[in-house]
Amino acid sequence: MHDSEGVRALNLWNQIMDRVYKKFPQQGEFPGMPGGIIRSEFCTKSGKIPTDLCRAANTVSSDLFVAGTEPKEPCDVHVKVKYAEINGKKYMVDDKVTALGGVVKEGIFIKREPYTLPYNNPKYKPLDADLELPEEFGKDDKDKNKNDNSPSVLGLKVMESRLDAITIGWEPVQGAEGYVVLRATSPAGPFAVLSELVTTNSYKDTAVQAGTTYYYQISVIANGSIQPAKDALEAVPGMLGGGKLQPPTGVTVVSTPVGITVSWQPAAGATQYLVYRSYDGSSFELITVVSGTGYQDVTAQGSNVWYKVSAKNEAEQSAMSAPVKAGSGTQGDSLSAPLLTAEKTESGNVQLSWNSVPGAVRYQIERHSGSSWQEITEVTGTQYTDTELNQNTAYSYRVYAVNATGQKSPVSNVVKVQP
Repeated sequence: MHDSEGVRALNLWNQIMDRVYKKFPQQGEFPGMPGGIIRSEFCTKSGKIPTDLCRAANTVSSDLFVAGTEPKEPCDVHVKVKYAEINGKKYMVDDKVTALGGVVKEGIFIKREPYTLPYNNPKYKPLDADLELPEEFGKDDKDKNKNDNSPSVLGLKVMESRLDAITIGWEPVQGAEGYVVLRATSPAGPFAVLSELVTTNSYKDTAVQAGTTYYYQISVIANGSIQPAKDALEAVPGMLGGGKLQPPTGVTVVSTPVGITVSWQPAAGATQYLVYRSYDGSSFELITVVSGTGYQDVTAQGSNVWYKVSAKNEAEQSAMSAPVKAGSGTQGDSLSAPLLTAEKTESGNVQLSWNSVPGAVRYQIERHSGSSWQEITEVTGTQYTDTELNQNTAYSYRVYAVNATGQKSPVSNVVKVQP
């Protein structure tokens, strides 16, 4: 007979208490607690003195102890840590990971000694196994700092870039459980989570807009935690590897009684042109796509209007031309964007290099290490060494080519370096 209700145990208890009860001095009353016995609280996970975390986790109980044997040390099993839940699984978040934003939560977990499941069968896991910290997370901080070899991706690159999608790829990381893709519209962030758990070493971003520059980072999930991302990859919809298609030249913007006429010279290899408009000279929006080399804007309001034009074909989209204000006439021959590279020197400086741009007489260098871009210098050559840098700070750089009339090229690619 299956004793699912504990009937046998109840009968045995009744038989024992029937005999004990008769020996009470006054039947109907239980004797008081004998001397040397105390009641004390304890954490059911550690058997130690409960902390605020134990109370928050509802693991506090009480029992009788012989005086002197009650818990003496506070619970060290419960810990509060940051985590992110991806595809239904909780992952610890490294303290250096700040880009996950609102996805990061705080929760109470338990530290437990490693154990081996019989026959490696998950059905033998404790009922509270989902609250266990990963084994790697509990390692001594000294061991963690001895070799800061947090796994990170290498070879992050743009594999395909269309006007409606950007596909990025990277080299697989040995031992990685997966990856989290982060994206921003500034190299300094803030970065936001773009994906759930990615188990391959590539990702296709279909939530892109033509003319917007995006920056991607990849965080590796390893050892049960999300590791901090390293360098950011710059990508523009329709532009692959900087793009071979050049922006239109000779952009002209003329105000007329019936609107504003925008015209330009044809770009080799282009099949269409994208026209962008701005009312402040900095924030541009796409207003039309045409196959010819001109456009009559009859919806423009006022004369304080700027325009940019980009060329495209089936494979890619060029960078945008330099902005031209209505009524200012012709832009002239457009300067191409420099291609920037950077490397750290043994002395802790950053060495910048770029290609020589036809028509340029000088180059404007900008640096980003906080909340905005700042011009740091102008040079006439194609190299510059940035010195007196903070070794614990990551710096981003970009370069403009400038011609004799002061016209600036489209901005170069952005490089990020930590001395």
